[in-house]
Amino acid sequence: AACAAFVTGVAADLGQLALSSTAAAHDCYFGPVKNDKASYSDLGRRLGGAGFLFALIPGVSAKQQERHRSLHIAMCTFDAARAAKYVVRAVKQMIMAADSGCDDPQACTINVLRLVSSFAWISQFVALAVGDCSMKDQQRAF
Repeated sequence: AACAAFVTGVAADLGQLALSSTAAAHDCYFGPVKNDKASYSDLGRRLGGAGFLFALIPGVSAKQQERHRSLHIAMCTFDAARAAKYVVRAVKQMIMAADSGCDDPQACTINVLRLVSSFAWISQFVALAVGDCSMKDQQRAF
C-alpha cells in the first residue's frame, strides 16, 4: 500500500508541477494588463476545470458576481483548513524525525524532504487563502 501511495504521489506531483509552472507563467506577470475586460482567477484551475471566472466586470450580472464570491469563500475555507492540516502534519513529522534520529542517511533525507514538502504546501495554501479570502480579486495575493 505504501508503494502504491508513493507511486501515485509521484504522478500527482508531476501534475502539480505542470499546473503550477503554467499558472506561474500566467499569473506572475505584473506588467500592463493585456486584456482589461476580464479578470482571470486561479479559482477556475483549482476547481478542476471550472473555466474562467469573472469578478466585478461590467456586464456581468450581480448573480454571477455573487456566485463567484461564494466560490471564493468556499475556497478560502478549504485553503485555510489545508494549511492547518499541513501545520499539524509538519509538527508530527518533526516529532517522528527527532525520535528516529539520523543514523540511517536515507531515512534522514526522507524525513528532511517530508518537512520541506510540508512547509512548501503550508506556504501555498496560506497564499491561496489570502487571495481567496480578500473581498476583491487581487492577483498579486495569489
